[in-house]
Amino acid sequence: MSDRPTCGARTRGGGTCRQPPRRGATRCRMHGGSAPQVLRAAERRLALAEVLCESDRRHPWEVLLDALHVADNLMIRRVQEDETVTPETIDAIERAARFAKVTLDARALEFMAQHQRAEAETVARVLNAALAAVSLEPEQEAAMRAAMRRELQAIDNGGRPAIAGA
Repeated sequence: MSDRPTCGARTRGGGTCRQPPRRGATRCRMHGGSAPQVLRAAERRLALAEVLCESDRRHPWEVLLDALHVADNLMIRRVQEDETVTPETIDAIERAARFAKVTLDARALEFMAQHQRAEAETVARVLNAALAAVSLEPEQEAAMRAAMRRELQAIDNGGRPAIAGA
């Protein structure tokens, strides 16, 4: 038996159509696969599949925080544009509040902090291994550690590394 999808529509004889569906659709051309709305839906599915294949997966907490950020910005813009409170403004505020609650309930910030700690530990292990591999004099190693600490603190404070080329 083939793994290829089939149309699956009922034929006049009572069986199922075994023709392949149109690309991105669920039915063959004879059973509605050429209808304009089916072609549009197929086009949307194919575009989404292409985006999903090309993009990296993100942690759910990153997606949730981004959704909260978008909802918050849309709410702020809506409130600033409206002279009076409209139902749309109230909807925007309620939507942002729901996203905020979901984000808090999901403990997204805790997951983000854990992820950042894990990344920092990986960076520390790599830097320590690199220092051990080059066998510096104690004074040089102390100076290198101090410089790395300063650079990492600058990055942590939202700055850019001061090291040329970094």
